[in-house]
Amino acid sequence: MILFRIVAIGFTLAVDSLIVSISLGVLQKKYRMQQSFLAGLNFGFFQVLFFVSGTLLNSWTHSYIGNVERWISFTILLFIGIKMMVDAWKGKDEKGLNGKATTLFTYFLLGIATSIDAFAVGFTFSSHNIPFSPTAISVFGFSFLGGFLGIWMGSVLRKRNVPVLSYLSGILLCLLGFLALFY
Repeated sequence: MILFRIVAIGFTLAVDSLIVSISLGVLQKKYRMQQSFLAGLNFGFFQVLFFVSGTLLNSWTHSYIGNVERWISFTILLFIGIKMMVDAWKGKDEKGLNGKATTLFTYFLLGIATSIDAFAVGFTFSSHNIPFSPTAISVFGFSFLGGFLGIWMGSVLRKRNVPVLSYLSGILLCLLGFLALFY
């Protein structure tokens, strides 16, 4: 039962990393293994960082940040989603990104936006009888896998040459932002 909880926490925290990585993969003109590793490491790092931080700072985070964490995630995801749709509208999508426009700063923002829920799970984690270290490893592992595979899956979708994929990627990020307000 404890193993199931460890896996469930890691898997559920990684779902948004997978979805965002698929969106990033759609925007890449050509699949590059380095992009997959970067996405995997980025999302794995931020998920586990926020999970550990939430666990260590559970009393402080709940009273001061607990009320605004949803709005931070919403704002970042909405901003990036709208930017993706505007770029697609302007025709930047037709050229592809070639990995250049997906900057480290974009990865940084997406890493933070997708990890705020890990922060929330972290500060409620201490009330459960689940071992901390295996859970942190699960969070990193599933998030790394989601980021890595998401870039590849998005590039496969891109090869299908569906012209609305960039719009759908932006819409998906905006929807994730709205979902952050309610969950």
